Amino acid sequence: SVSIILSLKACANMGDFEKGSEIHAEIERSGLLDKDVFISSALVDMYAKCDSLAMARKVFDKIRTRDTVVWTALIAGYSEHGYCEKALELFKEMRFSGISPDTFCWNTLIEGYAKHGYYEEALTCFEIMQSEGISPDCLSFVFTLIACGSMGLKNKAEEMHTEIAMR
Repeated sequence: SVSIILSLKACANMGDFEKGSEIHAEIERSGLLDKDVFISSALVDMYAKCDSLAMARKVFDKIRTRDTVVWTALIAGYSEHGYCEKALELFKEMRFSGISPDTFCWNTLIEGYAKHGYYEEALTCFEIMQSEGISPDCLSFVFTLIACGSMGLKNKAEEMHTEIAMR
């Protein structure tokens, strides 16, 4: 399974949709899609990074047992391509299904918002994340500081810097 995951990761990094699709066919033949959450999330991620969100969603919909990793792979795909509203919709759907987001999942949303000019939304996600007891990591702060800087929120950025220094 490690070689399949690494192959999918390579396809994702190179944008090799064709080779990734060949590996997907082998995964389907072998019945591995539902047997290994890491393979299924790597497949969703590969399609998303190859600009095929429709295929990423199609694969996601076939996965019976979804965990935070699989949900985050799909949310990240939409977020990275600027479909932040869809990413948030999926995030809410994940929570409704009983899966709690981790810091990485929250970062996916915050990063997407910050990179695509939805700075208020990035800050809101950061604040909600903290209010729910999820501790931000260095990436949470980086993406939120990008949002603060882009909005000219010097005081907010200084508060965050102080919080970082106190850790």
